[in-house]
Amino acid sequence: MTVEAVLGARRGMIVAPAGCGKTHLIADVLRVKPAKRYLVLTHTTAGVTALKKRLTSLAVPGTHYVVTTLDGWAVRLATSFPELCPTDVPPENGSLYYNSLRQHILTLLRAGNITDIIQASYSRLLVDEYQDCNTVQHELVYALAEILPTVTFGDPMQCIFSFSGPMPDWDNQVMNCFPPLDMLRTPWRWNNARTPALGEWLLACQSALHSGQAIQLDSCPAHVNFRQLTGVAANDLQMQQQEFYRLVRQNEAGSVLILGIPGGPIQGTNLHCDSTAWMWLNP
Repeated sequence: MTVEAVLGARRGMIVAPAGCGKTHLIADVLRVKPAKRYLVLTHTTAGVTALKKRLTSLAVPGTHYVVTTLDGWAVRLATSFPELCPTDVPPENGSLYYNSLRQHILTLLRAGNITDIIQASYSRLLVDEYQDCNTVQHELVYALAEILPTVTFGDPMQCIFSFSGPMPDWDNQVMNCFPPLDMLRTPWRWNNARTPALGEWLLACQSALHSGQAIQLDSCPAHVNFRQLTGVAANDLQMQQQEFYRLVRQNEAGSVLILGIPGGPIQGTNLHCDSTAWMWLNP
């Protein structure tokens, strides 16, 4: 996907599986000097901090962009225009406050009272981790997309905030509002770790799961190790415990993913297993 294609789009979506260069693409876009700053929205303050740190490390000028959370931007807008966007729930009420805030901001954007101000402030909107937008946040971003050229970046297989409220249907709502521009398909993270087969296998799994198909763990490449449980609780628990500690000793800086007997603990740890097989990644 080229920077020119992103900057030339009036509205669209980049589907970005993990490790396929999404942040580098965003950085390359932000590196192009705009007439007015880019507005970049994501979901968490940790995400904002990580993105800013990455942009700094990639030498992207800070004068080119504003990075904040979607809710943080909404708070700033409501504070700037208190009479146009009165909030009827105090911030101390947590989720109730943010739900009310989003609805008020959505009403304000749709009314068109501050359209000129937004267009005078920003040249383009980029929204990261779009799969975590709930329905109201999706409507809010779409209202902004009526004001600013907007490109969203997301992957439905990476959604982690579905507990925050009803989620829009990815295929029938999200992709209709933001037509797909491209899907990033090169697993740079795994290629850079010299494990390209692992990267290709993970992309194939992503595609299969999104289509509702099963994946076969016994078809994993060499860097994913699979052990089938026997069904005998005592034997399986002993095998899991032995393998877990062996992996920890061999991969002190790595990660271990355990999927084992439902509800069964790994003795000597605070881990509980959630399935009937397990594997670990060892790039």
